[in-house]
Parts: sequence; C-alpha cells; structure tokens
Amino acid sequence: MTISILALIWYLFGDFIYFSQFFIIDLSEENLKYYNHIPLWATSALALSILAGTLGCLALVLKNKNAKLLLTLSFIAVIIRVSYDIFIQNDIVLPSFFIITHIIVLSISFFLVWFSRFSASKNWIS
Repeated sequence: MTISILALIWYLFGDFIYFSQFFIIDLSEENLKYYNHIPLWATSALALSILAGTLGCLALVLKNKNAKLLLTLSFIAVIIRVSYDIFIQNDIVLPSFFIITHIIVLSISFFLVWFSRFSASKNWIS
C-alpha cells in the first residue's frame, strides 16, 4: 500500500507539472522554440502517460486489477515521449539533468508496471 500511495503522489506531482506548462510565460528563445515544435503525437503521449499513470496508481491504491493495464499504457506512452525528446527533436540540446530525469521517469514507470503485475500475481489486487 505504501508503494501505491507514493506512486500516486509521484503521478499527482506529474499532473501538476504537466498542467503548469500551460502557464509558463518566461521562456528563453531556445525553450520557446522547443515547446512550439512539439508535435501533437508527442504531446498526446505525455498527456496519456500522466493520465493513465495517475489512474493506474489510483487503481493500485484501490486494489483494482485495472492498474496493470493503465500502468502498462502509461509506460508505453512514456517510452514514446522520451524517444521523441531524446532521439527525434532537434530544437534544443538537452541538458544532462533532462536526460537523467527521463531515465528516472522511465525507471519508475517500468517499476510500477512490474509492481502491478507482481501485486496481481500475489492477489493483492483483483
């Protein structure tokens, strides 16, 4: 249960960051170029990863088996968005902390998929 609650807090923090990006007004020219050139599919992947992850973690807290599907969907969406940021976009040179953050997000997302499947195998969620 502790892991589920911490994971939900993690994703709620991600929700806050996602929605706060719509209110950022003081960006450098380089960052503005980056945000203005993000394709719809990459933005959609980010939104899907956060929404599915939040709902998946909520399902974990509520011990609902849909957590597996939602967290797997979130992980796939994270892979898509990280792939765009690291391998496709060429508007900015990514600082090292940005890449480290992506690795952390991928790792946590992967862990939550594993944890949801493990929880189901132990009948902790049904």
